Amino acid sequence: SPAWVRDHVVLGQVLLPGSAFMEMMRAAGEAGAPGEALGLTDVTISKPLVLTEKSESQVQVILDPPDVNGGRSARVFSMDEDDEWQMHAEGTLLVGDEETVETVQSLPPSDAQSVDVSGMYELLAENGLDYGPMFQGVSRVWRRADSVWAHVTLPENGVAQSSLYGVHPALLDACFHAIAFASQFDDEQENAFLPFGLERMTLPTGGQSSVWLEISEVDLN
Repeated sequence: SPAWVRDHVVLGQVLLPGSAFMEMMRAAGEAGAPGEALGLTDVTISKPLVLTEKSESQVQVILDPPDVNGGRSARVFSMDEDDEWQMHAEGTLLVGDEETVETVQSLPPSDAQSVDVSGMYELLAENGLDYGPMFQGVSRVWRRADSVWAHVTLPENGVAQSSLYGVHPALLDACFHAIAFASQFDDEQENAFLPFGLERMTLPTGGQSSVWLEISEVDLN
């Protein structure tokens, strides 16, 4: 619970997606500074959280007091089988981090070429990332020169849940799928990888059920 986590299967195990750790940090920051714009920086996911049908996972988020710059260290823990707290992710929350709005004339750009993504999730499954319907959010992809554009959406049964989150974890996770897909244009090998960090993200107010991505560069290292 929630039921959508069952659709995030990695190498035969149900893992809490890294995007859910980011959402937990956001929710904790909102509780501490309601109504304030929030940013999330320097996120590192150090340990996956494996979920099973037989047991519940007790999870907590710890926020440190603000530092001299107003940033608050955030860490996500779960209780292990030995009743010890294990850290899974950490990052820094910034309060009052206003979003920079960038506009474009059309989406996708008029000169971008459509890319076939019909076999994308079958390819990811062959590489151990067996995503169920809730996480199959990459609907269309376009390419223009060195940039890749993607439209990412929640399935119909996930739209009603979008208002419960800053960014629905399944929607944000699908954005990482688009980055993985874009990497094939720069490498002859097929790539399937999981995010383990995030440099910076301005957190929206919530309610999005679809987003557009511009992927300008993929560093395969």
